[in-house]
Amino acid sequence: MSEIISVGAIEFASVAVGYQALDALMKSATTKPHVARPISPGNFLVVFSGSVGDINMAMETARRIGGSQVVDFLTVANIHPTLFPAMAEEVVLNPERLGALGIVETRTAVSAMVAADAACKAASVELFKLAFNTDLNGKGLLLLNGALSDVQAAVSAGVDAIQDGGFIVASAVIPRPERELFLGVGEDRRKKSAPEPEAFQNAPEEPEKPEKTAAPASPRRRTAGTGAAKNAAAKKKV
Repeated sequence: MSEIISVGAIEFASVAVGYQALDALMKSATTKPHVARPISPGNFLVVFSGSVGDINMAMETARRIGGSQVVDFLTVANIHPTLFPAMAEEVVLNPERLGALGIVETRTAVSAMVAADAACKAASVELFKLAFNTDLNGKGLLLLNGALSDVQAAVSAGVDAIQDGGFIVASAVIPRPERELFLGVGEDRRKKSAPEPEAFQNAPEEPEKPEKTAAPASPRRRTAGTGAAKNAAAKKKV
């Protein structure tokens, strides 16, 4: 991650426009796409890295192509290196080092990245999940592990970073969470866990029970030129 100097992220309300903007930004500057895919509720998210100059040029191009379809955007210099492993679900927690659990829920994918970067720079915490997928109906989610005081400071910093824009949905700190909360309630993390003892390797697996999920709430979209982003020419910088 040391080669990443600056990162840009932009979310579009249209998948088609998102692909157009992705093509244009890649042609306009030397950048490396890390995320380029549709996300719920029918939006398109692009996350890319490069030098500060290239990121600014690519972002300007993407915003011009996106126009009124731009939901949210940001550029971050020296982004915290834990964000990309957390987005890729590559973080495996040490069961002997589980502490307090910090949770920040945001209205957009981009604002989740802003909050995560601020949280990780504010205190010594472990960001083990940064999600914005179909299960969240367009919202973002970050989960933090660490000492209680560090998690409290990190969550506070993450909330402060996006509070003024109205992008915070909720936040929480659980001082002594049950172990299952770290493993991901309702998620299958067996592929990331240590091998089972030999005596259990050949044991038949029990069928999984269907999960019960609450109907997701519809997020309030942010479009350039309205709400917290009154000036479409202004960039969100962290």
